Amino acid sequence: MKDLEVMEPAERLWDFFVTSFHAADIADPLPSFDAQADLTAVREVMNRRGYVIAGIREDGLVTRHLHRPDATAEDITGPDPIRSEQTVHGEMPLHLALARLADEPFLLVRTLGEFNGLIRPAGIQKAPGRMWLFGMVTLMEMRAAAALDLVYPDGSWRTRIAPGRLEKAQALQDERTRRGQPCRLEDCLQLSDKVEVLLRDDHFCLFTGIESRRQFKIKVKEMEVLRNNLAHAQDLVPHSWPMIVTIARDLDRFLLRPRLHQLVQKAAPDPPGVTTP
Repeated sequence: MKDLEVMEPAERLWDFFVTSFHAADIADPLPSFDAQADLTAVREVMNRRGYVIAGIREDGLVTRHLHRPDATAEDITGPDPIRSEQTVHGEMPLHLALARLADEPFLLVRTLGEFNGLIRPAGIQKAPGRMWLFGMVTLMEMRAAAALDLVYPDGSWRTRIAPGRLEKAQALQDERTRRGQPCRLEDCLQLSDKVEVLLRDDHFCLFTGIESRRQFKIKVKEMEVLRNNLAHAQDLVPHSWPMIVTIARDLDRFLLRPRLHQLVQKAAPDPPGVTTP
């Protein structure tokens, strides 16, 4: 029962973040023009106002679009028909919309039966996007801490971490104690340190589906960079966009799902296909 109690807070947060953030939360209004409007004049307005994408209305509804190949280009192409792959409903869970945005330069958002919103990668920098991302990073921290307790219940992880990293954690614990903020030594480890120790356990790799320890460690390092950029209100796009897409496409893997309590079953053989650096 104790194992499940460790997991429950993270599971509740998982449900909250997956169901409470939607595509519309990071969308911008979609400017649109009537189909009978002079295209030369439309392009002039788009250039003057800096529009990258605009809808073309027929019978009052957006059915086609104009767009620039990139935000700095002056040439505007279209009108082009709207493909189903570049559309999302406003209530689509945010992580699913982000995963689709990885394959398209923009998405048109449909609410109340019509296209009236627009999503581009920079939308993730809006407050709801940052909240969602910070929540995902926090969830991974919580899951990693729970996994460490389950895989090494006797505290034997101390023998599997580099001495220098252990010393840094002990120094941080001492400083927090001095400030009247006592905490466990495990809570003073960096996320990458926790993952480094967990990846030394083959059973952990088996139940989390990790096939390459090295690649997973690289991704966790990139997640730490993303977390630092979030904490200091730095730009996330374009440099952190690949990591954001990875999180959106593989939430289960990065949040160390499925059930963590399976990690206490140490009888499993070494998993096939797990590669090391």
